[in-house]
Amino acid sequence: MRAQLVIAISILLVSCSAEKSDWQAAQSADSVEAYEQFITKHPQSALANEARARTRQLAEEKDWEKATSVDTANSYQAFLGKYPDGKWSEEARIRVENFNVLGAPANAAVAAAAAPKPAAAATPAAAPQPAAATKPAPVALVTAAKPSVAGGYRVQLGAFSSVDKANSEWQRLKGKYAAQLGSLSPSVVPVDASAGKLFRLQVQVADEARARATCGALTAAGQACVVVMPK
Repeated sequence: MRAQLVIAISILLVSCSAEKSDWQAAQSADSVEAYEQFITKHPQSALANEARARTRQLAEEKDWEKATSVDTANSYQAFLGKYPDGKWSEEARIRVENFNVLGAPANAAVAAAAAPKPAAAATPAAAPQPAAATKPAPVALVTAAKPSVAGGYRVQLGAFSSVDKANSEWQRLKGKYAAQLGSLSPSVVPVDASAGKLFRLQVQVADEARARATCGALTAAGQACVVVMPK
C-alpha cells in the first residue's frame, strides 16, 4: 500500500512538473498556438482557463491590428461584430461614427463648399427654421461660450465617447485652427448612433453659406468636417 502511495505521489509530482514546464513554454511563446497546445495537453489544469482567456486576447489583438490596417468603416463594423464588448470596442464605435459622418473625401468637401448654392443665396440668412423650436438644444461644452443658434446650421468636427474627450479635442482644434474657427461657439450633441452612445463635437454658424465656407477652409487645412443641416 505504501509503495502504491509513493508511486501515485511520484506520478503527481511529475505531472505537475510537466504542467509547469509547459505553462512556462506557452507564456514564453505567448501565441495562440502555444496556449492551445497547453490546453490540449492539460485540459483540466487550473491554468487552462487563463490560457483560454489569453488566447481570446491575442485573437482580438490580431483582429484589431487588421481592422486598423484596413482602416475603413466596414473593417471596424466587422470587428465590432466579433467583439461587441472587447477592449477596443468603444474606439471601434467612435471610428465607425467618424467614418459615417466625416468620411467624404477631402476634395469632395472642398468642391461642395465651393459649389454655387442658388437656393441658399436666395434664402435670407435670418430666416426662421420651423423645426428648430421642437429640436432639443445641444449640450454645451463646459468651457464653451453660450450656443448662438440652437438648432441651426453646424459644422461637425468629430465624435467622442465622452463630453470630456470632446472638450479636450475642442481645445486642441481651437488652438490649431484659430483662423478657421475664430470666435465660433462649440457644442456637444449626445446621440445614440448605430455605433453606440457618442458625443458629437460641433460648432454653430449663422447660415449655410458660413457653414460651407468654414468646413471648406478646415478641410483645406487638413481637418475633416461635415456640414450639419438643421432638421
